[in-house]
Amino acid sequence: MIVLHGQPPSPSFSEAYALYTLAGWSPLADARGFVVLAPIASGPISGSWDPPDDSVMIDAVLADAQAAYNINRARRYLWGFSSGGHYGHGFALSHAATFAAYGVNAGVLEGYAGAAAPSTATRKLPVSIRVGSSDSPGMLAAARRDPPRFTANGWVTNDTLSYTEFSGGHEYTAQELEAGWNFMCRFAVVP
Repeated sequence: MIVLHGQPPSPSFSEAYALYTLAGWSPLADARGFVVLAPIASGPISGSWDPPDDSVMIDAVLADAQAAYNINRARRYLWGFSSGGHYGHGFALSHAATFAAYGVNAGVLEGYAGAAAPSTATRKLPVSIRVGSSDSPGMLAAARRDPPRFTANGWVTNDTLSYTEFSGGHEYTAQELEAGWNFMCRFAVVP
């Protein structure tokens, strides 16, 4: 599982944000028996994700993990929060053959991927979209626009597409992570 952190206030906090995200996922990974990788965003603006550089870095992190651990290549997943979710949409959809499924919390297509991203994916990569019902009005509105973009391109609600508004704001909890994992882990890449 690759987990992408949200945007810190400055690049100097990127490592701390990655470690915080890793710490959030670690109990679930220990309980369910999977490896968590938490790359650090390299963007120069507030520690944001930098698609050209970070895509190369994430590919390298994944290759290193596959060399070091017995990773089931049919069961690789990606998850992102906030700006990590925005970037995660684009990265996962452009690497649809790499991942079995992916999820975002408070991440939207408009953030990095673009509204048309589902139409360019090479397969209907299962996606879990979760957003707090009291997140900012702009974030909530953007998240609500995403499910129709997926279904218009062949994703099936409650099958390859899960959309949930949970009680909360711009956040994720252990329960939210587990719900996302429970959706994603059902899928494996079929050769």
